This record gives sequence, C-alpha cells and structure tokens, in this order.
Amino acid sequence: MTTFVKDIKEIPNLKPPQETFVDDPTTLQEINLDDLIFDLQNGLKTIKNLHILHIIFIYSVSLKFIIKLQQYPELFEKFRSQQLKNLGLNDLSIDEEEEEEQIPGNDDDIKLKNDSLNNEIFNNSNTSITSLSTNTITGTSSSSDTTSATSSSSDLNITNKENTSRLNNEELLKTLQRDDFDDCNESLTEIRQFDNNFGEILINNKENISIFADDDIDDIKYNKTYDFNEDMKLKPDYIPIETLIKTTIIQTPEILEQENTKSEIIKLKKEIIHSTNSKSTNNYNHLVKIFNLIKLPNLSIQNFLLRINQYSSSISKVSYVHSLYLIFKLTIIQNLVKLTLNNCFRLVIASLRTTTKNLDDIYQKQKQFKNVVGLNLKDLLRCEIGFCYLINFNFGLTFAFEKNLKNFLNVEFVNLIQFFKIELNEYYIEVLNEFKN
Repeated sequence: MTTFVKDIKEIPNLKPPQETFVDDPTTLQEINLDDLIFDLQNGLKTIKNLHILHIIFIYSVSLKFIIKLQQYPELFEKFRSQQLKNLGLNDLSIDEEEEEEQIPGNDDDIKLKNDSLNNEIFNNSNTSITSLSTNTITGTSSSSDTTSATSSSSDLNITNKENTSRLNNEELLKTLQRDDFDDCNESLTEIRQFDNNFGEILINNKENISIFADDDIDDIKYNKTYDFNEDMKLKPDYIPIETLIKTTIIQTPEILEQENTKSEIIKLKKEIIHSTNSKSTNNYNHLVKIFNLIKLPNLSIQNFLLRINQYSSSISKVSYVHSLYLIFKLTIIQNLVKLTLNNCFRLVIASLRTTTKNLDDIYQKQKQFKNVVGLNLKDLLRCEIGFCYLINFNFGLTFAFEKNLKNFLNVEFVNLIQFFKIELNEYYIEVLNEFKN
C-alpha cells in the first residue's frame, strides 16, 4: 500500500525544497491558489521571490473573502477568535502592570513629561523677572490710584517711596542684564584665549583640570584629595570591571525577542480596546463615510489593482503586502471597519498611497496618481487623512515589521483560505472561477 507524506517537514534531514526554472506568471489566470498556499506554507514563496501578479492575486482574493466573511457574523467571530488566539490575545483585558509598562516606540508619555519639566524650568527661570515686572506694574498702578484731587503730605510720601522702589527695580533689571552681558563677554574671551594659547588656560584655570604629560599620556593627574581603601589602596575613579559584571544584565537574543513580543501584544491589546471604544463616536462614523462610493465602478478589484500596477509600476511589493496587512488588521483583528464593495476601492487607494509614502523611496505627484485611481485631489487627500486616523497613525513600522508581514503571508492569509475551503466552499470555488474566466 502506497503512503503519502502530507507535510514535507515530517521527513527528517531533508533539504528545504527550492524552485528551479519556474517561469513567472504573465496573467492572473495562470496562478493556482492551492500551489501558492503550499509554497507559502513551506517557505518556497516569500516577499522577495513573489511576483507582483502573485501579490495582486493575494490582495484581491483576501478582499473578496473578507467582504464575504463579514456577511456571516458567526463565522466572522469564529475566524477572528482563531486569529487572536494565534497572536496570543486570548484575554483582551489589560492588567495594571501592562497598563504601567512603557511600550517601545510610544513616546507620548515621555513627551508629556519633558514638556512639564520644560515648563517648570521655564517658570522657575522667569520667577525673578516676572516678580520684578509685577512689582513695577503694582507700583505704577498704586501710584495712579493714590493720586486724587485732594492730595496730602502723607500721600506724597507714599508716592515718593513707590517711585524710588520702581527706580530700584529698574536699576536691578539693568544690572542683571549687564551682568549677563559681561558673563557672555568673559566666556567669549576665554574661548578666544583657549584657541590662542591652550597652555595658558591650563595654567590659569587649575581647578578640575587634568594635566597630560607627553611621556605618560595615560596617567591622569587631578587636583583633588585621594580616597584610600582599608588596605591603603587607592580607590579607582572609574567603575571596576567586577562591579560592571555583577550589575550588568546581559540579555540573550531569545530574551529580547520575548520582551519585544510581549510589548507588541500589549500594544495590540490597547489598539483593539481603542478601536472598540471609538466605534461609538461621531468621528468614527464620519471617517467611514469618506470611503463610501455612490456608484460602483465597472472594474473588478483585481482589474483595479492591475491598473494601479500598470500606471504606477514604481510601487514596491512590500507596499502592496503591507497595505493589505493594514486592511486585514482593521477589518479582522480590530473589527473596526466593515469591508464592502462600496468602500473597499477607496480603502485600497488610501492604504496603498500612505504605505507607499512611508516605505518607498519614490516621488509621484498627487495629480498623476489621482488620474490612475479616478479621484480628484480633494477626495484623494481626504481618503489618505481619514485612513491615517482610522489606524490611529500607527503604520506598524517597528522592529517587528518584517515579522508581521511574514506572519501575515505564511499564517493569516493561509488560515483565511483554509477557513473558506471548509466553511464556505461554494463561494471559494466561485472566486477561483472568476480568476479563470
């Protein structure tokens, strides 16, 4: 009886299969989805060796399956729970430790702290000047208030005292400004002297300056008192190597990978919670309406992507895959947008355009791209800005960027296809027949 191996990985000590003398597809009809899934699962196809037609095929198939999947709420929740489980998001609740943990790449808290510190420094530095200015203001206002039609000798004495205090404050401000000016002049003269004669500076300024000898350049002499240990040995001014070894924590790449994965999970949890909270706001409804079309175009999704590739051939394959990953994340992982035929075209335009601006080192004018996708400049700009707000300006350009794209192609896209083969086989065959015709 003949037996077949279902998985290549079950055969031990076997070299990884490699494609040899494989012609690239010239049309979408030449692509076989089953063969493509097999190549992605076993590492034969990656972003580097995928053809652009393969990526357009993956893009259009994924959009059609997501649109169909969201029409069945029970199946959608089933597939979404599977993907969240694969990402390690079994529980979407955030602990106190995770809430307090600083996520790498998120500098909002740091910026707020720095701003508060700068404000404190600014306020402290200006307290003396502001107090002087308020004193002068109060002095002038009080002098104006004390003037009346029936003046007495006591009032005149008060006004004279206030005028003298005001003059003293003005003189104090002038002296402060003059001292600052003198300090600047002194520092400039010191710098010039330093440039002209370095030796004189070392001799004149003996405090906290080390003298270097040409013969013993490694011996540094400080003008200070030396501290000794109990054994009458000189305490070093540097941190000993033994202390560094005891206090320094050397992390292996595996530990760093675990910490980075943990931080990414926490960040993704916060994004999902933020998306669920933002769905009930008016801003969300306004953002979603931007992508709706009044009338569907005559082009199909795959022909629309082929048109973009034909007239904007400089867009990289990574931009296509990343833009699809962002749409998959919005629709499946975060469940923020319900994808339909009315909004998928503009979502593709916005995602692809913003991703290209972030990843590709190319320059294409908005006027040229609007002619390719059939939008005016105003609507194109609105779609781009609206998409940025939908993803909360998080394009995922972190250390896990390549890992996320690889996981999307090898795991999430493959799971989507296999889920449809089992649960919605009729529609799966229908979509394949569309590409063959």
